[in-house]
Amino acid sequence: MTELLDVMPEAASNMSNAKEAIEQQIRTERLTKSRVLSEYERVQKLGVDYDYRKDLYDAVQKFDMTTLKDFHNSHISKGNRVVMVLGSKKALDVEVLKKYGEIKYLTLEDVFGY
Repeated sequence: MTELLDVMPEAASNMSNAKEAIEQQIRTERLTKSRVLSEYERVQKLGVDYDYRKDLYDAVQKFDMTTLKDFHNSHISKGNRVVMVLGSKKALDVEVLKKYGEIKYLTLEDVFGY
């Protein structure tokens, strides 16, 4: 699994489909009466005083596999990770898990809050 995070597989058709889906979503999104004010207030808090969706649409148009690969290499690949294994301690091979780093056991309350 960590190999997938370190080395991103390149699938041009998947990239194209995702890009088209994002473009279509942006093209067809409409702010209804009830969302206009809340969306305006939300972007004002972010310091944006125009419709940022145009910038987003333009950025998606320019997006390609090289851009995605560069992002992956600088922000995802070889980064520190937290791996969580949920299950019975008796069923875990602790020696295998030790190669990933420090092991910390959590209680049900730690995980689920009760």
